[in-house]
Amino acid sequence: MATAEMKFTKGALDDAAHTGGQATRYRDPRYPNLYLEVGARSKTWRFRKFWKGQNFTETLGTWPQMSVVEAAQETAVRSDSIEEKGVLIKDAGQRNAPEITLRLALEQHVTQALDPRPRKVSAETAAGYAAMLRLHVPRWLDMPITDITRQMVNEKIKAMSNKPTTASCLLRALGAVYSTQLAYRDDGYEHDPTYRVKGYEARTRELLFDEAKRWPAIDAISKVPNMTRRAAWLALLFTCVDCH
Repeated sequence: MATAEMKFTKGALDDAAHTGGQATRYRDPRYPNLYLEVGARSKTWRFRKFWKGQNFTETLGTWPQMSVVEAAQETAVRSDSIEEKGVLIKDAGQRNAPEITLRLALEQHVTQALDPRPRKVSAETAAGYAAMLRLHVPRWLDMPITDITRQMVNEKIKAMSNKPTTASCLLRALGAVYSTQLAYRDDGYEHDPTYRVKGYEARTRELLFDEAKRWPAIDAISKVPNMTRRAAWLALLFTCVDCH
């Protein structure tokens, strides 16, 4: 992939074009090891560093969700880490493992495809997580899980300040999915964009979804025989819970 040079200004980044192929790569000489890869649908910041005969590449986030200043700062941190520790990942030999989307990661979480030992996720919880993600972050479902950044999650939660309970439920759903990946992957995976992202205090404890304190509404919805109607009731529940 050829690399073109440009100044990473807001106007230039907004106008950065995808000229064909899988992606078009840009760099600004002022920011070592930072690249912008422009695809057909997104503009992704990449950290790239050549170290002891190997090229290391990591996804940082997407423009404009992650600014050039934030991407440059994160690049500097990762570059310093390599210089000091000499290692960026635990097992470079397994980094080429197939990436999975958030949709598949959710399926793995609720079906226990990774490991049979965890407590079984109930059908109500699985349906609630799926409805929550589909309603509030539909575009994320088909993104690779490593492309979803902490900044993206943080901005989404802050944008839902008018629906604090729903925002906290969304954060819990994402956190559960990523916790499963962290627990059972052995390919050096360490990415959790929900880490240190703050939710909101519940107005009442009963509003937050808690498997130990079941929602009566969830129980009632789970008994609706028609799948379409059941999904509609779940959508209504998770979008209107903050209105009460």
